[in-house]
Amino acid sequence: MSEHEPKEFFKLFKGPFYDYMPQWYIDVGLKIITTYLVQGMMPYINFIKETVLARAKICADSKCSNNKFKSKAHNIFMYK
Repeated sequence: MSEHEPKEFFKLFKGPFYDYMPQWYIDVGLKIITTYLVQGMMPYINFIKETVLARAKICADSKCSNNKFKSKAHNIFMYK
């Protein structure tokens, strides 16, 4: 931040990049964009993961039959 006032204050923030340096966008900007993309996709990924796991548990309980009344559990406590 050497181009901005007050210059004495911005001397505290010394780093490897000067103001508006294109290398900053490659190093730091790419990490920020990657973080945004991951955080934006995680709710959808978690929803799909939970849905698949729930379906897998139901399939394991009923031995993958299409009969929704077939189950190894005899009461709700055993089912959960």
